[in-house]
Parts: sequence; structure tokens; C-alpha cells
Amino acid sequence: MLKNRLAILSSFALTLSCYGQSVFADDIPYSTLPDWESEVGFCGTGIAFADINNDGYQDMVVSNGNDIVKQQLFVYYNDKAGKFNKTPDWVSDDFAFNGNLAVGDINKDGYIDVAVSVYLGPNHTYDGGGAKVYFNKGEGKASLEKTPSWSVTGFPSFNLALGDANADGFLDIALAAGNPIAEDETFAAQPDCKQPPKALQDSLNETTSTTPPATPHKSPARVFAFDPETQGFRLEWMVPDQVSMDVQFGDVNKDGYIDLILGNPVTKVYLGTDTGLSTVAGWQTAIEDYFANGLDFAASLNLEATNPKARVSSILTSNNNYMGGGYGRFHLYNFTSTYIIDFNPHNSSPSWSSQKGGWGSGVLFADVNNDGYLDLLAGRWAPPGSGVLQAPLEIYMGDGVMFEDKPSYTSDQSSWSVLEIIAVTDLDNGDEQFTRDFFSVPEEDSWRVITLNRQNIQNISGVIVNGKQLSPLEDYITLPGQNLVYLSNPAKAGSKIEVRYAYSNQLDIGVTNWDCTRGDYIFYWKNNNG
Repeated sequence: MLKNRLAILSSFALTLSCYGQSVFADDIPYSTLPDWESEVGFCGTGIAFADINNDGYQDMVVSNGNDIVKQQLFVYYNDKAGKFNKTPDWVSDDFAFNGNLAVGDINKDGYIDVAVSVYLGPNHTYDGGGAKVYFNKGEGKASLEKTPSWSVTGFPSFNLALGDANADGFLDIALAAGNPIAEDETFAAQPDCKQPPKALQDSLNETTSTTPPATPHKSPARVFAFDPETQGFRLEWMVPDQVSMDVQFGDVNKDGYIDLILGNPVTKVYLGTDTGLSTVAGWQTAIEDYFANGLDFAASLNLEATNPKARVSSILTSNNNYMGGGYGRFHLYNFTSTYIIDFNPHNSSPSWSSQKGGWGSGVLFADVNNDGYLDLLAGRWAPPGSGVLQAPLEIYMGDGVMFEDKPSYTSDQSSWSVLEIIAVTDLDNGDEQFTRDFFSVPEEDSWRVITLNRQNIQNISGVIVNGKQLSPLEDYITLPGQNLVYLSNPAKAGSKIEVRYAYSNQLDIGVTNWDCTRGDYIFYWKNNNG
């Protein structure tokens, strides 16, 4: 059945190819070459689109450094036509081995703040890593603090997420922690920005081994709750020592409480309850992948479905078979029934896996061709069998259930890079589609979080519960680009909810690259038929 469905789906793509050439399907509205590239010389890692200066347009925030060199946080301000300067308009004063980042109005003052993971300490040590927050002071193009006013240290953190984990009406920080790589181990080198990085190991070929090649550095994943009185954070939740490279919030079991997804060698879901997050995983992957450094969550792959049974939650994982551990493929897990979570063995195998393995990195759900089905945007550090760390941006088309077995789109080889994170938005607000979603809270339930039907959101303009218009920030909070609405007070059983928001059918793609011979990229949406 899987092969038949994929064969049918693949027939819609006019051109498919293996690595080494660019591949382009007629209904994918992007050039195979980036339309914009930032200044080179930096190791781009985290990326997010958010309106930092409150002018109504999405700016681009980039964290630099990774585990290569201590660098800064950048903000590129949108010129209100969707374009950016090649050099950043705002630069932090501090330097660090920055990991990924997350954006949101943490202190509810009406301005978007930036939280950043710190992968390593100043001397390249794991115990010097942690996280930090740059609060937005609302002063135009100088709005963010030049140095973070809150930070925590003592562990390596490559990824973090913002969400209201304890349902108190404020955004909290969830931190992935640990590392599958031993602290004294080096896997790549880039002596300068005149040549691409080279792998220092010869095991880039795909393997089915699940034996970790080195003793991992374990550290508990953590949630720090925001304290509005101190304007700081307190440790609120922690799970036992493990390795997690990515983290995300989402209502996986659709019960109205926010859950936490941790990208581990075994990816796990910690379910939310009326008393907070459980410390025991409610579900995990049945297979183990060595370096699970990317994930995404969707409430449904079929955006047009109105029948709740057709709106199936899905988790997407990226796996990196660095040094021969794990499969290195992109995996999709569909929760076709709540039984998968509610009953033993509380795990499942992938519903779909990419045909090729390798050093996977960033993954993202987005409907790029506007057919109502989410597609897979994916990147790698390197393709299988290559000693040079460079690979393409790929797009696998979706059919509302899974993805095709080969990508319909790969970026041109001349632009290949060591891709880290992918983000999407409509940068010029050129195609904002205004819509409304309606919900009824089931009997005997109460909801603290609402998940919208669309995946990628431009803005949320109104929330109405039982005929009452709620006040933003006071009664609910949202995050840039996300389809989650966190309620300050629960919507009780039988409540009628309406959410008004805008989405776009013209999504631009942003990509970070830690190969400093390349800048970060933007692939602008194009109408290929016009």
C-alpha cells in the first residue's frame, strides 16, 4: 500500500532526480537558487521571522556560532517590501556559541522578545552552555537589549521552544539539553571561510546500525517558567538525564492541554495535564536514531479536512547518522488513533521514511503549492557518501497522509550549504488570506490551548469565547507564525470558540547555513505559471 501510494504521488512530479542536480517540479513556486544571500563569514544556526520593531512586517532574526566560533545574534529589518539588507541592522554586543532561537512576547509588554540556546561555553565546554533572553524594549530599530538580561548555564543546549507549559498565561522556555557527541570529540573542521568544511570521519554512508558511536553527554531537558514579578525565570520541570537536540510544544493528543515533544535518539512526547507536564513519556518512537536534531509537529497534514477523524496529528523528525549511528532518514509519525498514546506499548514506528539517509538537519511542515496538503521542507549537513559538508534544500510533496519517496525539488548544487534551520512566512504581506476557525469544547473537557486548522499563520486578530471578545495578552497569548492560542482561563465544556486570523498562500523560505563560505538564504515565493 505504501509503495502504491508513493508511486501514484510521485507521478505528479514532472522531474525527479538524485543528488548532484537541481530538481524542479512545475507546481513548486521557488527558484532552485536563493534569491537573497546575507553577507558571508558567519555560522548561521537559528532563524525566526517576527515583527521585532512593530511596523507590521516580519523581520528576520538569526543566531550565529553553533559549535564552530563565538558569534552574535543578528536582526535584519524588513523594508516593508519583503526585502533585507545583506548586513544585519541590529547586532548583539555579546558573543557565544549560539544554538537555535525562539521568539515571542515573554513579558507581555506588546513587543517580541528573543530566547537563544547556548550550545557551548566560552572555552568550548558543555557545562558552559545554557540559554539566554534578549528582552525587547520597544525602541524601534534599537528595540532588543544589546546583551541578554537573563541567562542560565551549566549544560549544553542546542534547541529551545517557547510555550505556556504551566497554563499561567505567560510564555515559558523549554530547553533541549545534552549532546550525543562526546565532549572531546570533533567531527568537522573549517579553518577559514575560503573553503567548505570537511568531515573528519569517513562514515557518511547510510547505515542501519543503532549503536551510538561514542558515549553521549547526558543532561536533563528543562522547562523554565517566567516569573512576572522578577522578570526572570525559575526551574519548573525537568526529566532525568538523557540527550535531546530539539524540542517543540504541541497538543499531540488533542485534549486541549499543551504537550512537549523532545527530539532524542528516541523522540518522546510528554503529555500536558491540568496540573502541568508529565515527567513520564506518554509516547516515544519505536526506533532509535543517533542524532535527532530536528523535528516539527502538525495537528493535521490535510488542511482542508473538516471531519476531526481526518485531522491526524503528526510528528516529523530529522535524523543524522553522523559517525555511523542510526538511519539518518526523515521520519513521519502519524497518530491515526488516540490508542497509540493511550495504550501500551505507547510507541509506534514511522508511517513514512525518506528513501535516502545521511546527515539530516532542519525539517518543517508547510503547504508550498497550496493544494491543502502539508509538504516537507528538509535540509542536511551532507548527502550520503560525501566527505564534503554541503547539501541541498529539499521539498517532498504531501498528499494529506504522507510524502513522496523522492523530493520534487532540490536546490541547485552551486548553492549547497550546511543547512541548519528552515522558517517560512509571507515577507511582503502580499497574500494575506483572512479566515475564521470555529471550535466546540467537548463535554467533560476544558481547553487551555487551541490549535488552528492552518499550519503557518501570518497573524491572529481575534479570539471569541461564548460570544465574548477576548483581550490579547490579558486573556490569551500567541507566538509569531504559530497556530497555537494559549488561553489565560480555560474554555469549559460546551464552550463555543471562534478564532480570526490570516494566513498566506505565498510563503517565502528562510534558511540558515553554518558553512561560513555561504550566507543565510531566502527563497522568495514565485508564481511559476505567470
